[in-house]
Amino acid sequence: MNQAQNPTLKNKTVIITAGNQGGGAVIALRFAASGANVAVIAEKNPLSEKISTDPILEKIITAGGKAIALEVNLSDVNDIQLAVQKTIAHFGGIDIVINNYSIFNFKNSIHTTSDEFHSLMKNIYATFFISQSCIDALKKSENPHVINIAPPLDMSSAIEACQNHLLFSISKYAMSFCTLGMAKEFEPYGIAFNSLWQDRPIATQTLIRNFSDQVVKGSNKPEIYAEATYQIALKPAKTFTGNFCIDETVLREVSIDPSQYAVDSTATPVKDIFLSGVDYDILNLR
Repeated sequence: MNQAQNPTLKNKTVIITAGNQGGGAVIALRFAASGANVAVIAEKNPLSEKISTDPILEKIITAGGKAIALEVNLSDVNDIQLAVQKTIAHFGGIDIVINNYSIFNFKNSIHTTSDEFHSLMKNIYATFFISQSCIDALKKSENPHVINIAPPLDMSSAIEACQNHLLFSISKYAMSFCTLGMAKEFEPYGIAFNSLWQDRPIATQTLIRNFSDQVVKGSNKPEIYAEATYQIALKPAKTFTGNFCIDETVLREVSIDPSQYAVDSTATPVKDIFLSGVDYDILNLR
């Protein structure tokens, strides 16, 4: 059955990095609600013997999906490849890849350490090698999608972003370049590569810890991201690729009102830090 005949993702397999917590977990539950098989990639913590993934597994199953959770060293290509192989062995293939993993750092360049630099480069390393490791499986899918959680490549907004948080910007824009390059490279195989970013900030715990109450109130709930990701995965991969999508726009195009996801409907909306028109005076990083 092709995608036009099957408007849900029932029995399709999606692999989500950092899908065990925060916005990644919300995305996982949205796909599970459609009956998808969900492979949650949790970053292996060398300081901890075991990462608790049981809560998200239980929630995925309760929501209507099937699930596995894999602890992966996302700076080790061999560990990444093994996780992909385990996913294929468990579910029989891979249809959708969501590169959601990101380490955050909002420092400017003068305050960035060498350790922080190497740590944030894991954002692009994980995106590149998760995508690369899934290509053979995606070639066998009816409607294969890779969705990178990465900002649009716009030079006017990039100048401001890099000025205020250079290292984080480098790591996220590198993910955006993966979208551009891989969309063209794998277009002959019908594999779609698209980026998704937010019109407003997303009210995750990272945002709440680092930004002012004014920013949090002007943000959207993570569920908007989950719905936008889901809607992109429904699109025909052969014709919808190489795009930089914005969550609110994606939802409006399918007649979903994005205002329902506002943290505070009475608050003034805040532009995300990677978009033009952001007001840095109100961000007030903690």
